[in-house]
Amino acid sequence: MMFSCGVAVGIFYYSVAEPVWHYTGGNRFAHLPDNERGTHSLMVTWYHWGLHGWIPYTVVGAVLGLMAYRRGLPMTMRFTLYPLIGERVYGWIGDLVDVASICCTLFGVCTSLGLGVEQINTGLVRLDKGTFRGVNDHPDGRTGLEVNTDTQVVIIWIVTVLATASVVAGLQMGIRRIAQVTFGLGMFLMLSVLFLGHTEYILNLIVETLGYYLWYLPKISFHTDAFEMSGQTPLQCIEDSTLCGSPTWMDGWTIFYWGWWISWGPFVGMFMAKISRGRTLGEFIMGTLIIPSAYSFLWLGIFGAEGIYMERAAQIEGLTCDNQFSAVTNNVRLSCSGTAAMYFDQVTSYGSQGFGDFISLLSIIALILYFVASSDSGSLVIDIIAANGVANPPVIQKVFWAFSEGAAATALLVAGGSQALSALQTA
Repeated sequence: MMFSCGVAVGIFYYSVAEPVWHYTGGNRFAHLPDNERGTHSLMVTWYHWGLHGWIPYTVVGAVLGLMAYRRGLPMTMRFTLYPLIGERVYGWIGDLVDVASICCTLFGVCTSLGLGVEQINTGLVRLDKGTFRGVNDHPDGRTGLEVNTDTQVVIIWIVTVLATASVVAGLQMGIRRIAQVTFGLGMFLMLSVLFLGHTEYILNLIVETLGYYLWYLPKISFHTDAFEMSGQTPLQCIEDSTLCGSPTWMDGWTIFYWGWWISWGPFVGMFMAKISRGRTLGEFIMGTLIIPSAYSFLWLGIFGAEGIYMERAAQIEGLTCDNQFSAVTNNVRLSCSGTAAMYFDQVTSYGSQGFGDFISLLSIIALILYFVASSDSGSLVIDIIAANGVANPPVIQKVFWAFSEGAAATALLVAGGSQALSALQTA
């Protein structure tokens, strides 16, 4: 439940795309030899999804758990300030903290929907058109499904209805069961890529990247791209742009991720605290920081390593964006695909079209369930905060907040498209 709630659909959306973008994009590693650049690309992806990302969840969850289970206080965000301001948490300061937490959770879940609906929509259209290795068996589609706002709104409300049913069913019968199925599907997909892909290479690169991660962790944690963002461009960088990083890279990647993880802190931290009653603090830290980070490393290591391998092989074969798919091998020039399509181009490259459709369908189901898992747990957290810490709020309140998430996501999507959701997420 912790993993399904904590990473939502982002772990699918960026699993292949982020390492490939770091490998091919303009960053401070672009001047490195090709092999080392590949390792750095995966290491930076781990940095964005590893210990630093899970720490906000662990800190919030630990403080809430201590206040609720040892001090007997209600489980709402206002009581994280109780050691600092005491009884004043019952006043306007506490109200402000709880309202802000509700807003962060509501819009945080909404903006994650932006990534989810885009990738689900992309996968459904590929199945509808019979897309395989760049060729559409049914160019107009069997049902006329397209990647557009109308389709994405329908997806949002299907997920909203499923999430509502889950949160009404309760933590044990609803949220827990969905999380277990979701995790199982994810494991199947991950192991499929591991054993269908270049297994020895993947395992070697994971071990190699772990060494880089542990060695570079102190350095990269304090790196701010100070010179890149200063606006000063040395002469050698004008002559060869690969020698210097982009001035927008830090804001577009690292800062974006830190804002995303921190904004989800109240929501995921409270959910983790709620399902961790009876654990020691050491067990809680192990279960909310160390194990999820290790699983993230494994997931991103498998998908990311295979993505980098395929991109390198496509470059060696001479594939370009005008000739993206190889006629003699299963190689794909992944960097020519969109972020949402990159995952599907990779996982469908291991066999026939029938296998590709099967693995795509499983991926879409897993995406929907991850989507539901984050939405229903978000609704549960909002319910508890709005009910001032009541463990089991009224059903009508659960339905209200679950539908509020869907309504907010729909309004943002219709008003400004995926750009509006991305802008809110960045903010």
